[in-house]
Amino acid sequence: MPSAGFLQSLRLALDKPREGQPIRWVFVNDRWCVEATERFEPRRWLRGCRAVSFNTFTRQLHNYGFTSDAGRGHRQMRWRHPHFCKDVPDMMRMMAPRPRSRKSTPPCDPACREGPSASA
Repeated sequence: MPSAGFLQSLRLALDKPREGQPIRWVFVNDRWCVEATERFEPRRWLRGCRAVSFNTFTRQLHNYGFTSDAGRGHRQMRWRHPHFCKDVPDMMRMMAPRPRSRKSTPPCDPACREGPSASA
């Protein structure tokens, strides 16, 4: 699924909830948050989403900069983002996935640095 599609699917699910849906908007501490009432299969509730596991769903949230809104010691499944607001959907345009970190290249084997051997 394209990256921007995740946010659009999430937004659609939150703005037009279906009966029994385990994800919703909640207003906590003067801000709107996304809350999951239970672990769920994302592709069942987010249109166009191919993710099967709840862990993939949370990874996508973190990839877009959402942070957990649970208090210390709480196991609540609630996330927030300053540009993902129920009242101002256009702010979502300011969101982008975090750039992937480049893995460092392992050092070259010393034998490779010496070039062709003198015996060749």
